[in-house]
Amino acid sequence: MWNASPPEAMELWRAIRLEARDEFISGHYGARSLETVWERQAFKRAQYLAVRDGLVEEWRPRGASEFILIDCMTQAYVMQLEWTEKAAIRLHGEPREESWEYRRWKEQRKVEERVNQWGPGSWDVPYQGEAEAVEQAFRMADSCAKSFQRAARQMANIRLVRAKTARLRRRERAKDIKAVRVA
Repeated sequence: MWNASPPEAMELWRAIRLEARDEFISGHYGARSLETVWERQAFKRAQYLAVRDGLVEEWRPRGASEFILIDCMTQAYVMQLEWTEKAAIRLHGEPREESWEYRRWKEQRKVEERVNQWGPGSWDVPYQGEAEAVEQAFRMADSCAKSFQRAARQMANIRLVRAKTARLRRRERAKDIKAVRVA
């Protein structure tokens, strides 16, 4: 397009960048990172955006870095909920087990594969035990909670640095004003 019409190419590029910026500011860009988990469910995206809107309302981000931290907090919180749900299911639910027929078929297939050696690798991926699955889900939920807390702490630190910098600027201006009055 650039070779055919540079002005039109530049206009298209501006439109694409504006659309990308709107997607970033609205939160849809951050929400897309979790869509493989949600399988593109509209209600899950709406829940994500509701959490994000609440954080935006509370923190009132100023600038891209704060919007990024809002997205980090939103993603961490949503993933914490996902892993907490998995932990509860794994803790209180019954694990799904293979049927006897399937296990027998699988064992037969292992024997055939050893003879044919058609695939790469020489070992089977081990199954996770029930207790390990529950423990993993709780660890992941805790990891997501810590990620949320880290992002919130970073946001608070940014705000603190900005406040200190503004205070120093006000003091310097006050000194300049006093110096002008004295002179």
